[in-house]
Amino acid sequence: MIKSSELGWGTERMAAIKPSTYTFAMHIKRYLFALDHIKGAHVLDAACGAGYGTYFMAQNGADKVYGIDISGEAIRFAEDFYKADNLEFRVMDLCALDFARCSFDTIISFETIEHLDRPQKCLREVARVLEPSGVAVISAPNEEGRKNVNNPFHLRKFNYESFARLIGSYFREYEIFYQYVPSYDEIRNLGSNGEIDFELPLRFKLTRIARIVGLHRIFSCNAKLFLAAKVENMLARLSGRATFTGTNFWNFIKSNASLLRMFEIKKIGIDETKVRKGSLIAVAHLPIRNMSFYE
Repeated sequence: MIKSSELGWGTERMAAIKPSTYTFAMHIKRYLFALDHIKGAHVLDAACGAGYGTYFMAQNGADKVYGIDISGEAIRFAEDFYKADNLEFRVMDLCALDFARCSFDTIISFETIEHLDRPQKCLREVARVLEPSGVAVISAPNEEGRKNVNNPFHLRKFNYESFARLIGSYFREYEIFYQYVPSYDEIRNLGSNGEIDFELPLRFKLTRIARIVGLHRIFSCNAKLFLAAKVENMLARLSGRATFTGTNFWNFIKSNASLLRMFEIKKIGIDETKVRKGSLIAVAHLPIRNMSFYE
């Protein structure tokens, strides 16, 4: 399993530390999608990162929400900036959950399983602690649209078939949805029409600067992107933290409605299993338990 210290802020952890509008819209759209499954529920946000989505669910209908992450740094950040009476954060390994069987009505885990060398362990634990009538909402990047991207943080790659096969091994019923991720050019065009106020994220500006001065010949594409993200995060920390708290979430959602519509989430039809660019999202029911081995 990848070490928590290797998952950098601003690269794989979306920390709500003055993130780009584009990045935050992509992530918060998944939590908006999950709201239909958390009303009055005991919820686990598995691999919650900095806790912004955990807090969002606690403030929007969940009875009780636990956010867990293997990173102590992430949990300390969450505890410092996201507080509510029905919200609790804990440092915990998703593959060895310290919860009793059938503890949760709903389990959310977004963009997590691709970071695990044994995602089966994670799904087995999710199935164990989920109520028999509960629902799990799980997402992973769709590698069909990322064949030229070698993300060093991703230990597993999923397309529609492999993702559905993994989910189906631990849940008797499930539906697969797809979140479209627009290109920066698509969003820039929307911005040029005055529909959104869009600025290219700093990390991409920095990679352009690297190209102009010739550094692109020294570093790989991924190295440049992650180095730029580190610089972006350092500057963000100097200027302030935890931009999105409280009503700021809904202020963001209302003021960026056109942008959020571009990150459309829809059910995948039988003829759409080769969709490109974006994430696959499973809404799964009827967990399969009492498995004596890991697949």
